[in-house]
Amino acid sequence: MFEGGMGIQQFTALALQNHARDIIDPSLLYDQEFDGKVDDYSEEIALRKENAPGDLSTMENCLVSVLQIGVTCSSTSPRERIPMNMVVNKLHAIKNSIKT
Repeated sequence: MFEGGMGIQQFTALALQNHARDIIDPSLLYDQEFDGKVDDYSEEIALRKENAPGDLSTMENCLVSVLQIGVTCSSTSPRERIPMNMVVNKLHAIKNSIKT
């Protein structure tokens, strides 16, 4: 699926710089009903948000942060990977940022 021998780690790392919206599944950005099914209205709102110019939404920022952690954790060299205690701290910080 990736060109030039690029893997998912490299693709994600490059996309996060300027094209985060291109790699985030839009279904992660809209509200879901309690039964787990997404209503058409929520999907329409998500598509509008996806195409809206300007800053990333709070949820998009959280997803980008999680993807950045994943990129760092999947570095080719084990020395470039962050320790798990730092991963946990970063994930808690992301979780706390959506609570407020």
